[in-house]
Amino acid sequence: MTRSQTEFYELIKEYKTASAFYQDNVEQAESDEASGILVLRDVVGRILLEPCATPEEMVRKVSFILSENFLVEWLGEESDMVRMLLASFMCLKDV
Repeated sequence: MTRSQTEFYELIKEYKTASAFYQDNVEQAESDEASGILVLRDVVGRILLEPCATPEEMVRKVSFILSENFLVEWLGEESDMVRMLLASFMCLKDV
């Protein structure tokens, strides 16, 4: 496994942990911090900004995003997140 793959899979693990915490706490949380949304937003941002140096990396990232309904719905509501995702594909211009 390449360094890039390892880093991406570590981000996915972080996302799964943060997402589970958020899902478990969102109803009873009294603040954004207590709900875990701030941590989740940070991890999602890092996933979206993870550069895609090869078409395979782009496919891996997009496949993961599409497999997460919560993430797809969130992207549908946040134009800034869509911009981050599209910006991460800019390094493919030389491929």
